[in-house]
Amino acid sequence: MDEQGHWEATLPIGKVQVSVDNREFEPRPPRAAITPPGMPPDILGKLRSNAPPSGGGSAPKPASHRYIKIPERYYTAETNDLEFTVESGTTQHDIELKSQ
Repeated sequence: MDEQGHWEATLPIGKVQVSVDNREFEPRPPRAAITPPGMPPDILGKLRSNAPPSGGGSAPKPASHRYIKIPERYYTAETNDLEFTVESGTTQHDIELKSQ
């Protein structure tokens, strides 16, 4: 899925039910750092400065997707009404996700 909500899928020809689940793009709250008691001050200072590890690694890059919460009923085909017929060739279906 791109930032405008466009996505592609390969589906079988015929009547299909689909679901839309974008929870993988939901921002995660930062986790509190747990440091063991007695941590040397120089190590603790490096951890608090959010510096990348000295082993050549780098901090993970933030997700480039913009998250928009959608109603949970769209997460599974059993709880929504997203049904359409797929025909041979390239077909476009605009799916409107309604809040009510």
